[in-house]
Amino acid sequence: MDAWNGQHTHTMSPADLVATDRSILEQLEGITVEGGWTIGKHIPKAEDQSGGFFSEGYECASRRGERAFFKAIDMFSALQQEDVITALNTLTDGVRSETELLQQCRRMDRVVSALEFGYIREHKGQRLVIPIPYIIFERADGSIRNLVRARVQPSAEWCLLTLHHIATGLMQLHRQRIAH
Repeated sequence: MDAWNGQHTHTMSPADLVATDRSILEQLEGITVEGGWTIGKHIPKAEDQSGGFFSEGYECASRRGERAFFKAIDMFSALQQEDVITALNTLTDGVRSETELLQQCRRMDRVVSALEFGYIREHKGQRLVIPIPYIIFERADGSIRNLVRARVQPSAEWCLLTLHHIATGLMQLHRQRIAH
């Protein structure tokens, strides 16, 4: 019984305490989210990777077989900071800005856009204490980072085509008054 309001309260059991640390972000394979996307293989971060420090990446696929990139947002790291409120504000402001920006990019053909936003609220049949926000992105054709890591010498044709795509993407962003 709750001394404040005289109502019965639920005592949390260990099963209720699912996902109280960031390790769950690396255990999402096989989950199907609301829009019918199934989370696939975890994509570990490379040591020299920039960006993505507040998330974990996965492959994912729709019911129709469409492949995409799944980004699980790391709320847990913010909760471990000394100034939790500031860390959560910084994280949520960043995610909010990113989702708003991605909504503006939906009509651009040279900018990867978001397909869906949502929350994972259960894991393996148990309610999550901290829901995991996610964004599903169109899958990019390739990664310049992977070429650099592999030290592959791309052809002049590939370089010119890539520069053209980058310039077109920047032009589309600048038309919408978005700086990159």
